[in-house]
Amino acid sequence: MAEQLIFDLASRPALHADNYFVSKSNASAVELLDKWPDWPEPSLIVCGSKSCGKTHFINVWRKLSGARKILASEIDEPLIDSLSGCQNLAIEDIDRGIRDETALFHLLNLTKEKNNRLILTTRKMPGDFHPSLPDLRSRLRSLPVFTIDQPDEHLLKTILLKLFDDRQINIEPDVLNYIFTHIDRSMSSIMAFVQQLDHASMTSQKKITKHFAKKTINMS
Repeated sequence: MAEQLIFDLASRPALHADNYFVSKSNASAVELLDKWPDWPEPSLIVCGSKSCGKTHFINVWRKLSGARKILASEIDEPLIDSLSGCQNLAIEDIDRGIRDETALFHLLNLTKEKNNRLILTTRKMPGDFHPSLPDLRSRLRSLPVFTIDQPDEHLLKTILLKLFDDRQINIEPDVLNYIFTHIDRSMSSIMAFVQQLDHASMTSQKKITKHFAKKTINMS
């Protein structure tokens, strides 16, 4: 019965042997994985709202490329110097504060000069936030943007089922549907709840039924 709930979605290899499922919500960004390392530009932007799956996407790319990952709030000239041998880099949350805008601008130039690869993630489109450094603002707005929308219902339900399968939990369709309709529908919340439910089941040595799931949800 469980396999009937897998909604005919394509998948890609992902971190920790997960599957990276593909739907309309992330198809644009998945083009980057399919074309790696033949990208249209050395530096690219991946844009999407909170909990849409940007970090998971970055982790998939890191496995493919061996890239390092840092936050925009950490970037400064000494950090760039320490990354001199790094050919592939991901910088997350550039819309939430860039520690040193001049350093990031230099990094963009260095990436192009050395033909390295750089992914920048943001919750806002480049035209919707405003770095104070004009050159950086202009450069960011010139980069190709690949979007990740909020996962649709089929994608989230497939991920939920896959997370249970990864933990070797045989979940009945009615239980899965109950869980899906009663928890927050974001990737981070789904992953956290599956971990919580699995822990509760192992601790109590009880099977995950609809009643058990309801009790766990009420305790969340």
